[in-house]
Amino acid sequence: MKKLFKDSLGLVFDHPSFDGKNSSAKQPMHSVGAYRSHGVSTSTDCAQPKLPVSQRLLKQVLLDSNPVDSYLVTLLTLLTLFAHAPIPWALVDVVTDAMAWPQEHVDQARLDLCVEGVLNLTDAGFYELDKSSSLCQQAQTLLADSVQTQLLVEAIALAAQLIACGTIVMTSEELAAALPHWEAIAERESALPPEAIGWVCLVVGNTYSASLEYASAETWYQRGIVVLQPARQMHPLVALLNNLAQVYARQENWLDSEATYLEAIALGQQWSTTQSLDIATSYNNLAGVYKVQKRYHEAETAYLKAIELKQALLGDRHPLVALSLNNLAGLYYSQQNCIQAESLYLKALDLCRGKLGYDHPIAATSLHNLASIYLVQGDYQQAIDMGRQAVDLAEQILGIDHPDTLTYRQSLALIQSQVGSEQASGWIRGAPKVFSRWFA
Repeated sequence: MKKLFKDSLGLVFDHPSFDGKNSSAKQPMHSVGAYRSHGVSTSTDCAQPKLPVSQRLLKQVLLDSNPVDSYLVTLLTLLTLFAHAPIPWALVDVVTDAMAWPQEHVDQARLDLCVEGVLNLTDAGFYELDKSSSLCQQAQTLLADSVQTQLLVEAIALAAQLIACGTIVMTSEELAAALPHWEAIAERESALPPEAIGWVCLVVGNTYSASLEYASAETWYQRGIVVLQPARQMHPLVALLNNLAQVYARQENWLDSEATYLEAIALGQQWSTTQSLDIATSYNNLAGVYKVQKRYHEAETAYLKAIELKQALLGDRHPLVALSLNNLAGLYYSQQNCIQAESLYLKALDLCRGKLGYDHPIAATSLHNLASIYLVQGDYQQAIDMGRQAVDLAEQILGIDHPDTLTYRQSLALIQSQVGSEQASGWIRGAPKVFSRWFA
């Protein structure tokens, strides 16, 4: 089943696997702490006793005799494909999940490699592979040109796709630690299909963008675009273009941002037989570029197009529809059209209450923005009530230290101070800015 999420690295939609079929993966175990301490199973008959790990590896490579040890061999081969840098085990979990490995076999193989001293857990919670060990060198020599290695490279690229799509989530620390490993896989460009290269470039670019390293992000997005354009491969080309445009926008390079969003829309419409959520994303984000330049009519047209596409693809009551309704309402608010803005915020809030469940982040956003509307309209009690609800809901579902929660709390304090000091004079200096999720 496909999952759609929005995260700090940007939103990417529709994640078919490299053969065009929908891919899925179970949620990986993200813990990089102590591995399971169950021992190696032993046989109760008089068969040949279990060999030391190093000898079992060579025996497995040569004779392919033990299905459990085959996971050890393949895991070691997988690890040798990574860069000479600490490995976040969440990355390994994503790859092994993509290959549908039983978790118990992965855990046992990791334990064996740790016992043998080939794999070591660091104080930071990551793993280091001793590539100089004879065991690692033997595995590399024996398997470097095998079909299995080719499949592993593609599996790592598939993991990049799952992460870029939000199907599987890694922490910011894990993503940063994974960077040199993605980059090492990208150097095997000749072994990968264009789409796979595109997904690797996308997840690397997203990680750099989230770290505000925009020059590096732009380089990786451009690299993926160059590979995919000749292949006329829409996935993930439109996502790469969208995120490149987002990098331009974050640097206030409005001209290049607009041009790149328009290119994404044109290519998406030209190459796709059906409308794509990627194209809806392009329209939504293009509207944000127009809005900041006060090109309000063009922004409204783009927002309405994004809403139309999302409703056609997802139905009227979907979180991404509510998100775009909030953004359009923010556009109206910026033009002091409080009546239309209030109507759309209430519609988005009603959608959250009815379909999504009230404990959805978009509900908190709508409540926060309604507080600003009511303050401007002079409905002070409503403004405070909505502001309090936004803070309470955000603390409940996002946590007390989440950036959105802090924004809502600061806005509520501003509303309360203004109402308390200026209500008697009937004059309000200004409401907090509405909270728009621009890149959606």
